[in-house]
Amino acid sequence: MKTHVQDILSFRSDPNVNSTELNYGVKLTEAIDRYTAAMMALVEHAKAHESVDTYAKKLFLTGKSREGMLLKILLTTYFSHLQRPSAKIDARYDGLLASILTHGQVGGPQINKEVMMLNWNYDLQLPLAFRPYYIDDRIESLLDGLHLTTLDQLDAYQQIPGVVHLNGLATWQPRSSMAPIIPDGCIDELE
Repeated sequence: MKTHVQDILSFRSDPNVNSTELNYGVKLTEAIDRYTAAMMALVEHAKAHESVDTYAKKLFLTGKSREGMLLKILLTTYFSHLQRPSAKIDARYDGLLASILTHGQVGGPQINKEVMMLNWNYDLQLPLAFRPYYIDDRIESLLDGLHLTTLDQLDAYQQIPGVVHLNGLATWQPRSSMAPIIPDGCIDELE
């Protein structure tokens, strides 16, 4: 995470950043400073616990919903940055997909109907590794092509899933390759 913060701080030194104003009259430089300070605090909290997941559970169990929402925003933003379209994909996912994909009827290969994957990770490595196999490389199409859903959406899912993300997804908006999705309720909780 420290490398990520350093990347963000180097972006801050761009002359165009100083003149950029975001919604609500906040300057981009101020948003970057607030984000990097919060990320550095998160690094310190993570050091004090077994994992970030343990820290998140502690926040939940102690009723610290504001801090929990901030943690979700920070991690979503962090993972979105790491998974930007130019990021490297773990080659092990390619090997996994080659093992479990079969010929599909629409769009290209699909996960064998005998396989249902449970994924503990928050990332999009699996859908991004699926991109070279599938006819449509838009993220929402890749998720559909894998029949991917999250555990909290499983009851509403209309078909038998191929992949269930147990902890949800940290991802970007489908129409914008860089804007992180802020989990529902986070902004309301922080105001």
